[in-house]
Amino acid sequence: MRRTKTGLFVGKEGPMTHSGAIIGAGIPQLQSITLRKLSSKFAFFRTDREKRDFVAGGAAAGVAAAFGAPIGGVLFSLEEGCSFWNQKLTWRTFFCSMSATFTVNFFLSGLEFSWGSFYSPGLINFGVFKCTDEETVNGTCRLWTAMDLFIFVLMGLIGGLLGAAFNKHNKCLTIYRMRHVFPKHKAVRIVEALLVSMVTTTVVFVSPMMLGHCIPTVTGNQTSVNQTMTDIGSNVRTFFCDNGSYNDMATLFFNSQEEAIKQLFHQPGRFELQTLGLFMVFFFLLACWTYGVAVPSGLFVPCLLCGAAYGRFVSTLLRDVIGYDRGIYLGTFSLVGAAAFLGGVVRMTISLTVILIESTNEISYGLPLMLTLMVAKWSGDLFNEGLYDIHINLRGVPLLGWDVPEVMHSIFARTVMSSNLHFIFPRTRVSVLYRILKTTAHNAFPVVSVVDREERDIGNISVHDAEGSNETLDPTTMIESNQAQVLKFEGLILRSQLVVLLKNRVFYDDKAQADTQPMVPYTTLTEDYPRYPDIADISGTAISKSQCIMDVRPYMNSTPYTVYPETPVPKVFNLFRSMGIRHLPVVDHFGQLQGIITRHNLTHENLVERQRELNNMEDLGVFDRTRYY
Repeated sequence: MRRTKTGLFVGKEGPMTHSGAIIGAGIPQLQSITLRKLSSKFAFFRTDREKRDFVAGGAAAGVAAAFGAPIGGVLFSLEEGCSFWNQKLTWRTFFCSMSATFTVNFFLSGLEFSWGSFYSPGLINFGVFKCTDEETVNGTCRLWTAMDLFIFVLMGLIGGLLGAAFNKHNKCLTIYRMRHVFPKHKAVRIVEALLVSMVTTTVVFVSPMMLGHCIPTVTGNQTSVNQTMTDIGSNVRTFFCDNGSYNDMATLFFNSQEEAIKQLFHQPGRFELQTLGLFMVFFFLLACWTYGVAVPSGLFVPCLLCGAAYGRFVSTLLRDVIGYDRGIYLGTFSLVGAAAFLGGVVRMTISLTVILIESTNEISYGLPLMLTLMVAKWSGDLFNEGLYDIHINLRGVPLLGWDVPEVMHSIFARTVMSSNLHFIFPRTRVSVLYRILKTTAHNAFPVVSVVDREERDIGNISVHDAEGSNETLDPTTMIESNQAQVLKFEGLILRSQLVVLLKNRVFYDDKAQADTQPMVPYTTLTEDYPRYPDIADISGTAISKSQCIMDVRPYMNSTPYTVYPETPVPKVFNLFRSMGIRHLPVVDHFGQLQGIITRHNLTHENLVERQRELNNMEDLGVFDRTRYY
């Protein structure tokens, strides 16, 4: 009796990509909380920028290992995983992806062939696309023709619509989970996963029993029998069918998802239209329900299988019902259908095209795949975003897209910036710093000095003594345009740096000189990366009442990137994308601090909300957009 393979309708590339990103984020840190003896003083890679680059390389390596597609892994990380990219990151990520691919090939070769064979595919193999004798009609069988491109475009259009429907339903399920499942006890998540597993198992076993069709496997003499059995393969499932026939529904449900995809791509035997349609509906609904359950899950393979059934349905309909061309290769339409549905769900173009080409080893599919994916993306974008973007937005992750929306070209930095700021002075009392850190969650604070408005207006800027200004202005005061004194921007200092300085007692008595303040090297500020001490870890009794003063000028970034309030949002957006910055101060032409822009200010939801507010103000006549041009 053959061993059957069933399970949740999830893929392995999601956990592979996640695992690669975790490894990329952890190993370069050269330290471990669990194994403290592994700690290293080598801190070259222990920065935000380097860690971000290693995460991108790890994610690309996960995709490359799963599909045997090193170039596709690089493009996936570029297209979907990063909001900052440079040339150095390209070759680093490519080298990482190639290493992952060859490592997987080496171990797979030892398990299946002989050690040292590097031509084995990745963990997911789609097989070789070629015509068999059964699929050859009148001596001809074509993988695809120019006339098929029109059908591929239509399939891409429908695939985009199906992907938009998938995303819509999954978003509703995710919102429901975030409101009613995630806030509750962990046992509720386990119960939900068990419920999904129970329903999936029931559908998998009942559907072939009641809805499957018994298809004859062989006809004719014994030579034809042997040849046909070899062509069909050993993974067809009989399941309540007589000898010499197979259950088409069981063949799809009782194999692993990768094997079911290969059956749809290369199986020369028949699959009934009713079977393909029902399988696609069942798999669509169950995969949509499963994605987001508290189990490690991926999206690529389930969408590929659902799309492959959709493509096989179209090809069977064209050949057996419409009589389009009996010389067409069914596997081509299955591959195009898989690309159309997956493209409609994730809205990827270049990276998905390369991944499928590398997985099939068939470069001739480049044009139909790219055309199908572009149409699927365009049709899906009419209704909603890709599923990855939807989940990123639901989680509140400020991952920037490639381009700013078109309607944002008439919005300026002053519109999107945060003006309700907490700031500090070059020399600030320790008690004030402690209070700011305890009552706020900002990751960076602008450093400002006080300037008289009259002196600023005549161009003769004189900076007040910082110690004296501390007694006249509270750093938690909001910036107001009508105050008698204005705030000249001096630099930025990170929250982690302030906490480390307080922990090391880098301050001096208010009756002493500033040069008596202890100094710490840069390595001290970064030695605890990425787990910096929290302000709650510092004893607050003495610090909170201390009248000592901290001089932050030796440790602040005095030359950060800045923009003017009239800077258009697209330029601000491109600055974040090209430079990989996290905080962007907004200053006027006199150097006065106006506000700060972060990635959260540039998210799509925030920009749309700002645009709506401006439109309402224009309708009320309290705002004139043209005066800023």
